[in-house]
Amino acid sequence: MMDIKGRSLPDAIEADGQVFFIETDFRAWMGYPECLMAGGGSGYAALFAGSVPLPSQSIIDALDVFAFPPSEVPKKEQSGEALVDWDVDSDYIYAAFLQAYGIDLLVENMHWHKFLALFNALPENTLIASIIGWRAYKGDDKELKKLQQAWSLPVRLTQDDREAVDEFNKYFG
Repeated sequence: MMDIKGRSLPDAIEADGQVFFIETDFRAWMGYPECLMAGGGSGYAALFAGSVPLPSQSIIDALDVFAFPPSEVPKKEQSGEALVDWDVDSDYIYAAFLQAYGIDLLVENMHWHKFLALFNALPENTLIASIIGWRAYKGDDKELKKLQQAWSLPVRLTQDDREAVDEFNKYFG
């Protein structure tokens, strides 16, 4: 949640008694936390604007708080199910920002928290808002179930899953 009483947004995290400056542009954070699951590397380093700390649980916790700022509302349980994929949905996100705010995400430099605030407040008349609604649908309406299926996100395999598939294909493939 942004604190609009101040005049700035966070540009650093604090962990292990140290302050680490971070890259705040939304593009750097669209790959989080996948960059950690892929073993860190250049994706992890791209999150930092200065020195890159060795990954530790406290660093990851601080990055999580920056990436997913806590919000007091809405007061509902999250399913944990992904409703947006920054890569798969990029065309619709781009179009929604242009439609709703006149912001061209290809040229705009925007703080991650500002991007999230605008994304979370996209009007219902944008296609991405409809897509998210279809993906989240829990009812029995056949037409909405068809839309949910049509717009469902592709299944992403983890590194372990890919290795298991490769192993299977080696023997049976």
